[in-house]
Amino acid sequence: MQFTQGVYEARELALARMQAEAAQARASGIVGVTVEVQNHVWGEHATEFLATGTSVRRLAEEHKLPETSPRPMFTLGLDN
Repeated sequence: MQFTQGVYEARELALARMQAEAAQARASGIVGVTVEVQNHVWGEHATEFLATGTSVRRLAEEHKLPETSPRPMFTLGLDN
């Protein structure tokens, strides 16, 4: 149970770090988010999480997608 909880917490930490970096860059959100997981043989229960995405920032109110544009499949908000 502790290992599973640790895995969940590590994944959330990777996403939180990505969100913090985007917030520092004054982004409006993050698109194209992926989370990669790698297990390492050099340590028992050693798991690495890498969260990547593209931060986006609206520069003006008129910079909105037209209603006919495809919507992003997954957008990670910054809660700010």
